[in-house]
Amino acid sequence: VFLTPLAVDSEMFTPASHRDVLRLQAGFGEQTFVIGFVGRAGVNAGDRKGCALLAEIMKHVSQREDVALLLVGPGWDELTCEIEAMGVRVHRLDYERSEETRAAYQLMDVLMVTSSEE
Repeated sequence: VFLTPLAVDSEMFTPASHRDVLRLQAGFGEQTFVIGFVGRAGVNAGDRKGCALLAEIMKHVSQREDVALLLVGPGWDELTCEIEAMGVRVHRLDYERSEETRAAYQLMDVLMVTSSEE
């Protein structure tokens, strides 16, 4: 058994100095709490990405008007519809390469990792 810790390129993924401007440009209000979720729907076999757990969590925050979900990655049409039906505002950002997610992370207040494995 080998443990390979997850690593983050701290030179690429850095906080934005103009984060408030980026959030306004993306359509988030100043007081909006942005929950981020990143992944490709195509790798979600057997709910590997934990979408059922994410939906359950979003159900609990759905009564708050100041919360939005930023779904980052291709293929989340069904999940988007499910969460929007709860009354949660969902923003989508698709990507082809991981490097393209940099801007999305700069918009988030928290990254929700519900995966059963990574």
